Amino acid sequence: MSEDMDRDWQEWIDRIEREDVTEEELREFRAALESSPEQMEHYLEALMVESSLDLKAGLSMPAPTEAAGKVTFLQRCKLPLAVAAAVAFSVGTIMFLTNQEASVPVSGESYLATVSDSNPIADEAGLRIGAPLQAGEISLPEGARVGIAMRKGASLEVNGPARFRIDDAMRIYLYEGRVQTYAPEYAHGFTIETDEGKVIDLGTRFVTTSGTELGTEIHVNEGLVEADVNDQVTQLAEGQAGILKDGKLSSTDYLANRLNVPLDPTLKDSDGDGVSDVVERFYGNDPNDSSDHPRMLRLEESFVGYKDGEREDEPFMGTGSAERWKGRGIYLGQGLEYRNHGKQLLSKGGGFSTVGIGHIGNSLYFKEGDLPDQGVIYMSFLMKVPEVKSGHSFGGFLLYNDTYNEKLFVGDLSPVTQFGSRYEESSVQTRYPQEVDTDVHLFVIRIDRTRQVTDIFMDPPLDALEHDLKPTHRHQGSPDFDSLMLRSGGAKGYVTLFDELRVALSWGAVLPLAD
Repeated sequence: MSEDMDRDWQEWIDRIEREDVTEEELREFRAALESSPEQMEHYLEALMVESSLDLKAGLSMPAPTEAAGKVTFLQRCKLPLAVAAAVAFSVGTIMFLTNQEASVPVSGESYLATVSDSNPIADEAGLRIGAPLQAGEISLPEGARVGIAMRKGASLEVNGPARFRIDDAMRIYLYEGRVQTYAPEYAHGFTIETDEGKVIDLGTRFVTTSGTELGTEIHVNEGLVEADVNDQVTQLAEGQAGILKDGKLSSTDYLANRLNVPLDPTLKDSDGDGVSDVVERFYGNDPNDSSDHPRMLRLEESFVGYKDGEREDEPFMGTGSAERWKGRGIYLGQGLEYRNHGKQLLSKGGGFSTVGIGHIGNSLYFKEGDLPDQGVIYMSFLMKVPEVKSGHSFGGFLLYNDTYNEKLFVGDLSPVTQFGSRYEESSVQTRYPQEVDTDVHLFVIRIDRTRQVTDIFMDPPLDALEHDLKPTHRHQGSPDFDSLMLRSGGAKGYVTLFDELRVALSWGAVLPLAD
């Protein structure tokens, strides 16, 4: 390594962090560090000094950002990221290029991993960015979050509460907690062992949970893993999930956001009234008194009581805390009726039609405290397309946040003539088997804010129990919304009819049956 390179560690820290290095420079830098363990130690010491100075400066921490289907860790500032990037580079990248095991002395002792990210709760527990980790047991309190760069290339994200043991650079033992693993090609074979079995990476990103009565859960976000229980090996691919328990592997619902779902996602219901304690506390009810529970039906709109005709910004006449419809629509004296499997949905008479202009809809805004931030929210509505038109016509029910931020669309898709849904502002639309027709259709939306999934049911049997039904489609994620909208457009005058709009805390409350 040249004298200039030797002296200017800060320049290398900054350049590696912003990926402003060529392949030739990386190889030269690699060769220099490989040839001198002393240079490697000096470089790491420089990184640790910069990290320490940054931590002592008490820089503010931005709030965590959660994106659908993906975890974004808390980020402090440029220098700690340089620590994480450079540690991963100086150990993992060198190994990737050379297939040789790196041995990096830190304070005279070898280490197996390095803390690459942390939040304040983890800091208080002694797991600060840049801290080297040796073999042994580590505990994280509730709310703590850390990133760990394993010496042989695997990257871990751990959410507390958690307790695990680092055995070597390719293996940890998870007693309790949630761990997301990313193992690139050169870290194939990284293993998480639990009381129930082993989870072995085959080049992937996956979440492992352990420490509850549920057993060991495995959720594969990308690639492939092996689940080994009693020497019986089963492979799980992207989008699959399984549970290791009682000496066997069983399938379970895949949760893309399992890392951020509570360790035990089953919400406690102390009084057995069908409403979880956390939801009862949200509404100010006593979770230990079965006679004291929140009103299950939070909003109902049958479009009764409105004057017929096209109107704008009409006062809300339904049940719930909403005050006014915002936008334009056509209020009808005659509504929609729906029946299947010998049962009829309760209908009250009125109806609603969009005006058929794409940029004009009719919205209802929820008030703060209307809906809980945990548990399950149900929505249902009837929908009818009076005349099917091809081209770029659409009509449906939408959830929005901050007026223009679309979170969910359910209904008649454009440009195809099929029913379907779209999650958030994705360019990907999910087509359902049902072609658009002129029949009345029932849609039920189930938003699970604890498990972070959104299920759409199209024409569910009215005589069936909720747990016996499979959704028409599941979106991974639970939308953050403050309003709903009814809207259609595309082809000139492409109107859509809606009726019996309900929002509730239970399946039965959004599907009341006529006597």
